[in-house]
Amino acid sequence: RPGTGQFLYVSPSARSILGYEPGELIGTSFFDHVHAENQAHARRVFLGHSEGRPESSFILRMRRKDGAYLWAETMSTTRLDPHGEVEIVSTTRDISRRKEAEATLTAMHGLLSSVYEAVPLGLCLLDNRSYVQLCNRAFSGLFGAEPAELAGRPVSTTLPLAEIALATGRPNTLHSFEAHRRNGSTFPAELTVTPVKFTEETWRLLTLHDLTERRRIEA
Repeated sequence: RPGTGQFLYVSPSARSILGYEPGELIGTSFFDHVHAENQAHARRVFLGHSEGRPESSFILRMRRKDGAYLWAETMSTTRLDPHGEVEIVSTTRDISRRKEAEATLTAMHGLLSSVYEAVPLGLCLLDNRSYVQLCNRAFSGLFGAEPAELAGRPVSTTLPLAEIALATGRPNTLHSFEAHRRNGSTFPAELTVTPVKFTEETWRLLTLHDLTERRRIEA
């Protein structure tokens, strides 16, 4: 029920998520199992269903039977019972591992940001979709950009995927090619790609070096 959050039906998945038998939850309130800091928001979302909101989705912390809290995502839709009363059909899933991964990523970003900026070489971290998750100023500066301009964008807007693939296929080997800046000019570059295991995915750390000065000295 939108106002009280009373459970009218609970599926067997409650056992694995909250540790309760379905029958133990029938008649109790959804809000009784919500963390105190998330209660007000949960009540506002549910109340919105009684005011005509057709669906909702929000993230909250819920208390298990053993007293431990987990992160959950609840997706709900509004429907009317045979008497025309508003009911909410909700699906809740445990996203604790996802939240832990997000927290790890945030911490890693903070650590790597400090290290990245202290290194004179261009460094760029790619996720498994080849999107830039993080890069230092030495990397973005090679292309006349700020790190924030490249973060969250496909690396192909900066480096050809073909060159990255060639470097990936030669572990521990420097791959040389001509890189292109935004203004159309080119510079001789040296690239290495290092696989980085992150949670269940394999990301890649690019190390890019501008060889212009070295070539000038060698000449």
